[in-house]
Amino acid sequence: AKECGLHKGNVKDVDGDDAKGIVNGGTKSVVVEDIFKSESLVSLSRQGIENLMKLENRKEPWIVVLYAPWCPFCQAMEASYDELADKLAGSGIKVAKFRADGEQKEFAKQELQLGSFPTILVFPKNSSRPIKYPSEKRDVDSLTSFLNLVR
Repeated sequence: AKECGLHKGNVKDVDGDDAKGIVNGGTKSVVVEDIFKSESLVSLSRQGIENLMKLENRKEPWIVVLYAPWCPFCQAMEASYDELADKLAGSGIKVAKFRADGEQKEFAKQELQLGSFPTILVFPKNSSRPIKYPSEKRDVDSLTSFLNLVR
């Protein structure tokens, strides 16, 4: 499975200085700012995504991005995913995120089809199994078209 590397422009140490040159093996604590900040987005915990997986008859379909905030590919789709969340607010389709790096990574690989970041899953209304988004096109129109096909 391929994985993205650190994006230094998004990494800050606790003092607020750039973390250039100290990302690996440095002595300062590195804090990576979270992404996907739309008010219309649901942030799922491990328990939240496990509950979503167990539902067989959801009241509405869900689209969930499995992401790592340090991943440049996740960062690149942030604006379009936030826009999608705002566009679908109140439409009956839930837009969510699940941070799948760190201690959640093995769970996401085994249970959520995580191969690389970002991985986008649609949990259709009347199905217990999520459908993995098959494309690297992550713009609003492409994601909306896929949602309309599978929801």
